[in-house]
Amino acid sequence: MTILLDRIYHPSHRVTDLGEVERFFRTVFGRHSLPRHSLIMAGLVQQPPEFPADYCTFTPIADLFFDSLDPARYVWGGVQRYPSIESPHLDGYGWGVGEGIQEIWDRCRAGGIRLTDQWNQVVDSPVIPSASFKSAPLFWTLQEDTGLRYEFYPASSIGPYDHRSAPGWSLPPVSRHDPLAIVRTSHHTVATRDPVRALRLLVGILGGEIVDVRHNPVWGSESTFVRIGDDTHELAVPLDETSHLAADLARRDPLDSYYSIGFLVDDLDRVARTLERCGIPWLHRSETAIVSDPAQSIGVPWGFYTDAPIVHGDVSNS
Repeated sequence: MTILLDRIYHPSHRVTDLGEVERFFRTVFGRHSLPRHSLIMAGLVQQPPEFPADYCTFTPIADLFFDSLDPARYVWGGVQRYPSIESPHLDGYGWGVGEGIQEIWDRCRAGGIRLTDQWNQVVDSPVIPSASFKSAPLFWTLQEDTGLRYEFYPASSIGPYDHRSAPGWSLPPVSRHDPLAIVRTSHHTVATRDPVRALRLLVGILGGEIVDVRHNPVWGSESTFVRIGDDTHELAVPLDETSHLAADLARRDPLDSYYSIGFLVDDLDRVARTLERCGIPWLHRSETAIVSDPAQSIGVPWGFYTDAPIVHGDVSNS
């Protein structure tokens, strides 16, 4: 059976203040966020009345649909479903699956990768669990087996609130009004000390291709780049224990850390001017890359690059 991963489905960002997130994206990225409660009121999201409505906000950015979630608001049945946090950070991501979601489930189980339901309970069954908010299969890998908690959900069940679900959607050209001159997503960086663990899933199960292994001076890492469909995933092993990458990974060891999201941009000087105007310093600056200081950018070291690690094809969803 064919496995087709349609798109990266909302990287998950844990936060303590949804208002701060929305202000950041509006001021720095020039993007407006979509609070979940507003999507419910507009009829774009359907859910049981007892399910929380104000726990997250979504932000469309070029070919990315970004999800920020406040664990303190994610309370259902009298139980807070995710642990509280002290500072914002990326948490995990996954895929909208076009074809073969049962195949992914079966391959993971056969390969010794444990799988969980929405509440992070391990499910040892040939039957995929359903989402609590919709009659659709939904599952994650157990982070102890894959380093991160990777999500799988049918692309056909993703609602119209995701801008990429529109029939004939294609990546728009760069707007001259975009303060960051974003072309598209460049790559997702996962900090790890055990890349083989993640490769069991990315390559062994999902059929990704290792396209490069090299030193990455942006992070001071030995990085393995994996291409799956039209997306690139970087597994970065820190070589410098004094680096920010190593420090971020330390809070997750022995697990992996979803560390950074990179964007391909067509004007790095515009990026620099925007960050300076917003009072955001950078962790790294070169002729081809700028990485923001996460302490001043909602906990994320956003990367902006004029040369993506891998050349992508056209991005569309027709």
